[in-house]
Amino acid sequence: MRVQGAWSNLFKSFHINFLETMDVLLTLKKVSPHHSTHIRLVLDSEVVVRCLNRQGSRLPQINQVMLAIFLLAESKKWYLSAVYIQGLRNVTPDALSRFTPIDSEWSLDAGSFSFISSQVPELQIDFFATKYNKKIECYVSPYEEPLAEAVDAMSLDWNIWSRSQLIEDLQQEVVQREQIDTGPYIPVQGHSVH
Repeated sequence: MRVQGAWSNLFKSFHINFLETMDVLLTLKKVSPHHSTHIRLVLDSEVVVRCLNRQGSRLPQINQVMLAIFLLAESKKWYLSAVYIQGLRNVTPDALSRFTPIDSEWSLDAGSFSFISSQVPELQIDFFATKYNKKIECYVSPYEEPLAEAVDAMSLDWNIWSRSQLIEDLQQEVVQREQIDTGPYIPVQGHSVH
């Protein structure tokens, strides 16, 4: 189950630490795991992680939300723990908080993809794609998506796809073209002006 949404204009004016704490409460209410469950919260807010692990905050607004979180946990007999993850590695939640493609998303232009497809017609998978920019139906996303074949291409064994040799083939092609197109390297002597 995924939980995502947008803050109202009223909430957007609140401090980010308050909003991150509210995220935890709203997510726990929506997901509602089984009774007597250990719930490990992986968050990209060090402040919220510390508050959860200390079971409170000095700030009244955050402390009110913490109280609601722990009353909910107590009523469900949940054991909560929180760990910090760097924002750059917190891909799935960041993706869910956006309703448009990620700024860093890019893909080959249609002409380049067409050329590659003509050279290697049996392409099976797009390793670095999302639902917004995939070129092939089978793709690996940087974050969890219902239609993605897998998540995080760099953590996978690419040999499970029969044309994993594709990258090596393309690298050799690029090297050959560079040798033909650029010619030999001739160092140029620099001149100094006095």
